[in-house]
Amino acid sequence: MKTRLKNLLLYFCLLPLSGCFHSDPTEDVFSTYLNRLANVQDQDVVPFKAHSIPALPEKRELRVSIEDIRMGLLDAYELRKCGLFQLIAERNSILGKVQDEFHVLHYEINFSHTLKKCLVSSALREETRSELLNIQSQKQEQLLQRYWNTIVASEEWNKQLQPFPIMLPITQMHSSTPTLQAIRYFSDIQLGITYDQLPTDVDTLFLHQRALSKTRYLSQLFYSLQHSTDWLTTATTQLKQHDKLIICGLNRNQTKAKYLQNIFFRFYIEQIQPYLAKLDSDYQEIKPHLISMYQSEHQANNVSFTPYYGYYIEGKIHENFKQATIEHVRYWQSLFKRCNFTIGRQ
Repeated sequence: MKTRLKNLLLYFCLLPLSGCFHSDPTEDVFSTYLNRLANVQDQDVVPFKAHSIPALPEKRELRVSIEDIRMGLLDAYELRKCGLFQLIAERNSILGKVQDEFHVLHYEINFSHTLKKCLVSSALREETRSELLNIQSQKQEQLLQRYWNTIVASEEWNKQLQPFPIMLPITQMHSSTPTLQAIRYFSDIQLGITYDQLPTDVDTLFLHQRALSKTRYLSQLFYSLQHSTDWLTTATTQLKQHDKLIICGLNRNQTKAKYLQNIFFRFYIEQIQPYLAKLDSDYQEIKPHLISMYQSEHQANNVSFTPYYGYYIEGKIHENFKQATIEHVRYWQSLFKRCNFTIGRQ
């Protein structure tokens, strides 16, 4: 019975649609490129190696614990007139207490705007005003923490930060626009908290929440940069290790060199290079907004986030990517020079 069960499980794992194995079309292009190089060299393929990278800490490590602020003003008549009472009542309802991080941040920003309106009310008693000013100060201190919990522990942002193990498609790459717009919006919130100029379009939070839930663009961008780096490094190693087998020169048989040249143009120039350029462009466009979004918060709230921040957001992953690209192109430049090939198809 146990043997039959094992065989049945094995059978289902081998089914193409089972999910036990998946084909990544972009990785297939890199893999084919590497295999073609090895075939021309008539050598074994250098094993692909994925380099170790910093992991995103668990949510429980990232999340900041925030104590609720107790308010003894719920019966104050002035709060009903300026809208603060209704806002607090909704937050204290059963549904309000189980809201996700986006809704909590939405409430806190709304509360900040409404509280400011209450404080300028001419009908406000001094006792109530004094209490509200105290609450405003406490809420302001907590707002960055609420923001932090949203950008690291909400389901939507946490998934964006976790590298997703499928590379962005090499053809018809997904648009980065929705993710970039969300990053810019949250960057504006961070600046608004710092300079007490919170955005007034608070409901836009939910538009970005829905947009982020429909894509893993940022996580795929991170994964694509890393795996492109690893594939390029492997291919460069393949080329350099067996470079002496590629013969060039007058009255020499340059067949292997010409085959390599064709592979370079067919795979690298026509498919891989445009893909690398798109990854590079998208990351450089997103990076400054990501830094603005996360920089001060990670330093103030969580040291466990620092390795991740330095690698993915501050840009070590991109530096490695650029270096791997440069080294790969340098090999081809040296081969073309040695074989007296021109840049272009023969």
